[in-house]
Amino acid sequence: MQKYLNTLQEELHVPDTIGWVYRYWQRCISELERKDINVNICDYDATLFGRQQQLEESEWLAENRWDKGVQYYMNVIWLTKFIDTYFTGTSVPDDIIKNLNPEYDLILSMWLWEAQHAKINANPQLKNIKQKFIIRHEKKVLEMIRYIIFDLKFIPKSITVYEDRPEIFVEFREFIEDLFGCELKIVKVLLKDNKKYDIWEEV
Repeated sequence: MQKYLNTLQEELHVPDTIGWVYRYWQRCISELERKDINVNICDYDATLFGRQQQLEESEWLAENRWDKGVQYYMNVIWLTKFIDTYFTGTSVPDDIIKNLNPEYDLILSMWLWEAQHAKINANPQLKNIKQKFIIRHEKKVLEMIRYIIFDLKFIPKSITVYEDRPEIFVEFREFIEDLFGCELKIVKVLLKDNKKYDIWEEV
């Protein structure tokens, strides 16, 4: 358990207090109701919406990714045009989407809030699903823990994570299952062309 706390301490940037934070989580969890519900935690890009076709069809998208890409479509082509061109009205598989419950499921995505929020809301099936955004992929574990404890305020029977990069959840599976006392299912999925999943496997 200590190795997990050490890693979380590095992510939280609060030296010498992670033990206290962990004990606080435990106390909060002990007071929460347990429900016979599976909660889905989903990534967005490459999991609920594939961007491979965009990158193949648009040279400027392929050449302007991550920080540079955000600056480009926020300041050069403007966000509304980017969303209207590449997201609005686009059909995607509903393998995961059809099972999402707006009452307790979560889209947990990385990158700029305004951009991700606009991309997700362009799909009418997703705009009512709860959304949280983080700036570093590694912080998804922390954000999921906080979401279960402080937003949901109940402990589900199981949690299913859908991710194209599930390694951080695999690394912390034992820690999460021990903390919540519930099963953590991790499904690696990769959606490239918005027609089918190229990878769909439980890990």
